[in-house]
Order: sequence, then C-alpha cells, then structure tokens
Amino acid sequence: MIKVANKKIIRHLSFKSFQANKTRNIVAILAIALTTVMFCALFTIAVSLNYSWQQQTMRQVGGYAHGGFKELDLAQAEELKKDPLIKESGLSFMFASPEGGVFQKHSAEMRYADANYAKFTYATPTTGTMPKNEKDIATDTRILKLMGIPAKIGEKVTLSYGLGKDVVTDTFTLCGFWDTDEAMKVDMMWLSKDYVTAKSAPIAPEDKPFSGLGKWYLDVLFENSNNIEKNLSTVARNNGYSIKNENTDKNENTDNYVDVGINWGYTSTHIDNGSMAETAAALGFTLILILFSGYLIIYNVFQISIAGDIRFYGLLKTIGTTGKQIKRIIRYQALLLSLIAIPIGLVFGFILGNSLTKIIMSSLNSSQTYLTLNPIIFMGAALFSLFTVFISCSKPGKTAAAISPVEAVSFTENKVGKKGLKKAKEGSKIWQMAYANVMRNRKKTILVVISLALSVVLLNATYSFTKGFDMDRYLEKFVVTDFVVASNEYFKYEYSGENTNVPPQVVENIDSQKGIESASIINKYTKMSSYKLPQKQWWEYYKNVPKEHLNPEYLKAAPNDLIDEPMDIFGMDDLSLSYLKVVEGSVNPNYLRNNNAIIQVVPDDDYGVPNMDEARFKIGDKITVDYNDRSFDEKTQKLVENNPCSQQYTVVATVVIPYAISQRYSGAGQYILHSGRMAADAPQGISSMVYLLNTDDAHTKSMEDFLKNYTQNVETGMNYESKASYTHEFKGFQTMFLFVGGALSLIIGIVGVLNFINAEITGIVSRKREIAMLQSIGMTGKQLKKMLIVEGLFYGIVAIILSSIINLFIYGFVMDSVESLFWFFSKNFTMAMIWLSLPVFIILGIGIPLLVYRSISQESLVERLKSR
Repeated sequence: MIKVANKKIIRHLSFKSFQANKTRNIVAILAIALTTVMFCALFTIAVSLNYSWQQQTMRQVGGYAHGGFKELDLAQAEELKKDPLIKESGLSFMFASPEGGVFQKHSAEMRYADANYAKFTYATPTTGTMPKNEKDIATDTRILKLMGIPAKIGEKVTLSYGLGKDVVTDTFTLCGFWDTDEAMKVDMMWLSKDYVTAKSAPIAPEDKPFSGLGKWYLDVLFENSNNIEKNLSTVARNNGYSIKNENTDKNENTDNYVDVGINWGYTSTHIDNGSMAETAAALGFTLILILFSGYLIIYNVFQISIAGDIRFYGLLKTIGTTGKQIKRIIRYQALLLSLIAIPIGLVFGFILGNSLTKIIMSSLNSSQTYLTLNPIIFMGAALFSLFTVFISCSKPGKTAAAISPVEAVSFTENKVGKKGLKKAKEGSKIWQMAYANVMRNRKKTILVVISLALSVVLLNATYSFTKGFDMDRYLEKFVVTDFVVASNEYFKYEYSGENTNVPPQVVENIDSQKGIESASIINKYTKMSSYKLPQKQWWEYYKNVPKEHLNPEYLKAAPNDLIDEPMDIFGMDDLSLSYLKVVEGSVNPNYLRNNNAIIQVVPDDDYGVPNMDEARFKIGDKITVDYNDRSFDEKTQKLVENNPCSQQYTVVATVVIPYAISQRYSGAGQYILHSGRMAADAPQGISSMVYLLNTDDAHTKSMEDFLKNYTQNVETGMNYESKASYTHEFKGFQTMFLFVGGALSLIIGIVGVLNFINAEITGIVSRKREIAMLQSIGMTGKQLKKMLIVEGLFYGIVAIILSSIINLFIYGFVMDSVESLFWFFSKNFTMAMIWLSLPVFIILGIGIPLLVYRSISQESLVERLKSR
C-alpha cells in the first residue's frame, strides 16, 4: 500500500470533501455554535457574577483601596503616605453630613478628597472637575435628582449641615458630577480643601458628634491584596506607630497609636471550602451536561455524514490513503467547521450570558451588574467547544479509517445486528417494521433518545426547583408582621443603633387607621448597661480572639476577678415575645412580667441553626445587670457614673430574634426583658425602637398607602417595611431561577430536537432506495407514511418514559440535597413539564417524517431505485 504523506494534498481533499457536504456543514455549524453558546453563556455568567459581586462589595464598603488609616492629623497622613510599602494612596477630610430635607432618609457625606481618593471610591466627576474654588461642590446625579437640581455645571446647591453645636446653611456652585453607582450605599459630596479646613478649625473636640469629624483619612493600595492587615501594621511600625484597637484604655496616651481599617470587600467575597466545593460541583455538573449534550448532536452529525461518504473513504483507501490520513481529513473538516461556528457561538453566548447575569443580579436585589470582557470567558468557551468537537468526531473518524475498500462498497449505516433477521410467521406488521428500522443502529437511537430526554429532565427539574421555593419559609426569615415602622436611622445602611425612637404621636396616628388586628412596640434601653462575670469565664468566651484585639487590663486580671461585659437590653410585650424562636427554656409572658427573669439571645445562620457558642449562660443562671447612665468626660478622659442601679435576673430561655424585629447590627450581647419589667427596673433611658402591626386582608393595601404617604410627607423622620415588598422580592428571585434554568433547558432542548430532526431526515434519506423498493413490491404511500410516523413517535415516547424514570431518581435522591442546601426550599414531586413535552414530541414525530417523505417522493420511483 502506498503511503500518501503530502499534507497539502490531504488538506485539499479535506476541503473539497467539506465543500461537497453543504447540508452536513449547515447542521454541524449550527450544532457547534449552539454548544459554544452554552459554554460561553456559562463562562460569562460565572465570571460576570463573580466580578459583579466583587465590584458591588467594593462599592458597598466605599471603595477598592486595600485598607486605610483613620482619624489622622494631616502631618500623620503625609508621613504615612511616603512609606515604600504603599504603592498608591488617597487622602480625604471628613467634614460633615448634610441634614434635613431629602437627607433624612438618604445617607451622604461632605468631604474633601484628592483625585486618588475620589478614584478609589468610584466618585470621580465624569462631567466637570473636582472642586477648585472655595465654594465649589461635586456630587453624583442621585443627589442632584433628590434635591431637584439639574445636572448642569454652575447650578447652585444649598445644604444644611451640623457644625459643632450649630446647624450651618450654605450655598455652593456645582463644578462636577458623575452618574450614580446604585451599589454605593453612601453618596459623596466633594468640597474644596480651603472650605472644610477653614470651617472645621474653630470647633472644639467635645462639640463634634463623633471623633472622626474634622480628621484626615488615608486610603492605600499595596502591591496586592494579600496580608492587608500585616502590611498596615508594618507601615504603622515603620513610622513609629502602633495599631490602636477599640479596647484601648481611654486613659492611655494615644499619640503613638493610629487606627486602621481593612477593606473587608477583599475577604467577604472569599468562598469557604464548603461553598467552594458546592460551586465547583455545580460548575462541573453544568460543564459535563453541556459537554454531553453537545457531544450527542455533533457526534451524530459526523457519524451519519461518514456513513454517507463511506464509499468515498473506501476509494481513498484503494488509492493508498492511510487510516491516519483519513482521520486527519475528518479532523481538518471539524476544524474548518469550528472556525466558522465557534466565533458565532462566542458572540451570541456572551450576549446571552450577560442578559442572564443581569436578570440574576436584579433578582438578587442588586441594582447594577458589572460586565467584564475577561479573556477567560472566550478562551474557556472556545477550548471546551473545540474539545467537544474533536471527541465527537473521534469515533466516526476511527470508523472511516478502519473501513476496507471491499467493506466500503457494501457498508450501510442501517445494517442489522449480528443476530440477523428474524423470520416472521405471519408477515411483518407496520409497527414491527418501524421498530426494526429504529433498532438497526442502536447507538444512534440511544443517543437521540438520551438527547431528547436530557432536555425534558432539565426543564422539569427547573420547574420543580422553582415550584419548591417556599414563600412562607422565605418570608419567615425576613418578615414576622405585616408592617415594621421605625426611624430612618433604623433602616439606613450604616445604622449603628443610635437615634432609634418611634414618637408617641406616630403610634397614635397609625393606631387611628382601620383594620389593625394587633400591634406591638419593642423598646430598647439606650443608656449603658453591663453585667459582671469572672475573668476565667470571660476568657473562655474570647480565647479564640487575637489578644491584640482584647482589653489588656482584662487579660491581666485574676481568674476570679469580675469583668464588666456590655450588653444590649430590649423590652418586649406579649405579642413581640410570641415571635421569638425559642432554642431552649420557655418564654412565658406572665412569668416574665411578674418575675426577675431575663432571656438571652443568640444569632442563627441562613438555615435557622442557632449559634450556641454565643450563649453565655445556662438556663437557671443568675445575672446581675448594672444600669449605668455613663458618659465620657473629654476633659478628664474618664467614664462618669450617673444614677447607677443594679438588678439580678434569672435566665429562663435562649432564643433567636427574627431579623425583621432585631436591632439589625452586631453589637454587645443581647438580652430581653418583658416591657413591664423593663419599665419598673430601668425607668430612665427607654426608647421605642420599632413598632410592629398586623392588619386584616381588607385593609393591608390602604395601610400600605397610608404609611407611604405618612412617612414621606408628614413624619419624614420615619420609615417602614412591609410584607408586600419581601413578597415581590421572593417572586423576582423565583422568576430568576425559572428564567435561567428555562433558558438552559431551551438551548439543550434545541440541541435535542435538532438531533432528532437530523436523525429522522438522514435516516429516511439514507433509506430512499430501500423505501422505493418497498413501494415497488406493493407497499402503499399510506403504509409508508404510517411506518415512518411510528418510527418518529418511537423516539419521543421512549424519551418521555426515560425522562419519567430519571425524574423519579431526581426526586428520590437529589431533591433532599437541594432542600438542605436552600433554607427556603421544600421538595415536591411534579411531572408537569414532562407531560407538556409529550404533545411537542408527538407533533415532531408526525410532522417531520411526513415532510421528509413528501420531499423524497417528488423524485420518481425509478430515480430512487437507481440511487445508492
């Protein structure tokens, strides 16, 4: 046998064969493009979601600097920024917060910032410039819209802000603005350096609302985001400072301390090992799913194509072409098809992926999606598509390479199995002939059936998954009453527990509305309170906390010395007590009202599992609570006790407070008294933190309308949340999963249907001569159509049966894992999408054979008998 080693000839033969298979090429390009679309959409979603979450986290924490030094003098800031470890730095001066008007419900800061700090905080003017003149101001379009000021350079901006003991109103000239980034929780308003330093100079430290006002802030970038805390400490030490922690004694000289902040955005997006395993498993499963579905159709295209061209490959063998060279011819064709199809798939896949990412982010209550042209998206999708193509054409290539010239002459894809033909006693029935035709090539039949079943199973699983989203369980976590009313501060992003009071007139006005079924006020003790515990017990609780973050005086104390531990105390009446999730002990309102009894609070995770490591006491333990009206004397730098009193309580229960009625921020340990007991033991310093109410169904809408108008136009210092808002959020979340899963199901379904259509068309066309022979011996057109229809229906019906079996497996073994993974999911069994797919398969099974038969019957019987 002569070995042909000329690569140019092989490529030429491959290209000519490629040109001759136009129909195969169209189907293959469509199959490869769809496979690429799926891969590219998956990579786009994965990369874009990760990028969006990172970007959103950075914007929520205020910027992308690695960390910073807080509350500095200008000299300290200038000194620290010169450290060689710092690659880039930005400087800011905290001046004030605007007050009144729209700023009662909206957070903003008035600062001076240099260009780098503005860049770090995503707040660089895109129109105009940063402030240059003394009365210049730059801000974002959201602030301008809220204030009713046109986004136009030169507009006047009048603001009121607290300055020491006074409220100052001043007018500025808009010098620059930028589009609002919806992820930013606090808007920036840049002022000139001359203005803020001149206005701040006369203010005494004790007249400032908090110590950070009138101070400089230095944000820094290092070489990378590794070891941020260590790098900040190193910079501080290099310049003769120590890191100040929040437990530094107030009597210490803090001149040699600096306070630091770490951008937790770099750590909050970190995935722990468990989540990483789940994410990797989900990504891996989806990749395998796409790989398999793509393989099915691409393999089928090449297998059928090679079966049709087998005589051509046999002829090549006759003239000396080797099997290796035939494989290369097929690989060249696959590569040519990929070069056309993959770029098309990448474009449409990126568009689809971005669209799905936006839907996912918006359904997760994210106001903005940050898209990225990361090369990983295109490289990953292209490589996986190429891999799928080459493994798909590998087996058909081996078939073509292994065929001998003699075998090629008699080869037919539709040959019967090794057992040969079974002799019928009474002649063949139509359905028997159809079954025999389908089972001629079992491998092709299996691939087509699996391809169809896969799309149906995925669609039904997606529907079952979204149907399993339990609104009651979802709302249970966020909502306990129809409405929650509180101050603006309570609902603000940077809420710290201060200034939370619901005035009596607000309660009275709401109570005057119709339809209220029940209501409750949750009180909070706003003065300083604490309890004492032995140092050894205190240390047992804090032993895993780095010592540098703990009070050194407490660390030096003897094991039996008593330590003052701060606490937050809430007062609840009978109704609000009923909403607590009891972990251990019992919550009896009557007993709590009439006895010195207290409840300790522990947090829970997303799945409602309480963290008992946070429980300081056992049921029955005694607590002596010190109600200390303490204040800090700036002159003496000491804490002053005002009207101290103490009371001993017995711990009767450990509970979890639902988030909706909690104080919504992490502070000291939390404890609950009955409202009546709190009023008797601590008559001073009690404020109404939140007001809860439930309405009957007939008045829920009218109450929503009343509260909206009341908080916007009457009591502008108040705000509210309603069950309706969380219901809307839940439905959006549910829709997102249905849309994304449905889109993936649709793509895989298209691949399955194309595989089915391709198999039907090629199966009938390749048997054109055989069908003509049946007609020539007396088989009528009606009988032929019936036989072809039965063949088509076979694929669909078997696919439905297989889908039903797989669905049972999914319900029995997979849904339990999903239920444990999503705290708001309840598994359910459904066959809805499978039954809805049945009529679609019936229509395809009848329609496609009839259309193909109509096409081939246009040729005369003689012409078809002559065909090979």
